[in-house]
Amino acid sequence: MPSSQPVTSFHGSSSSAAIIGFAIATAELRMFDVGRQGQNMMLAAHAEGVGTCPVTFQHQDIARAAVGLPDDWSFPMAITLGYPVPDHPESPLKRQRVAMDELVLRNRWS
Repeated sequence: MPSSQPVTSFHGSSSSAAIIGFAIATAELRMFDVGRQGQNMMLAAHAEGVGTCPVTFQHQDIARAAVGLPDDWSFPMAITLGYPVPDHPESPLKRQRVAMDELVLRNRWS
């Protein structure tokens, strides 16, 4: 999306978006489990027609400060959610799905 275009033009009004953050005590952090939680939330949202985008945080000190977490906690990722605007020219709702035969190779390499 061009940087001059506001994000809300693709995802609808700003009141139709949400962010879910994943925070956990660093001693208990299991990134695999965080990823699986995010995956399942995104699949459930998609089933309800809600668009999602995972966001990871590389600077934990900044991420913790932004949400007020103590130093012994981690904030590895968040998921943004919103209803896509169906008539937007770049809407993922307009993309053609790739046929399964083009994605899956059976008994052959290419």
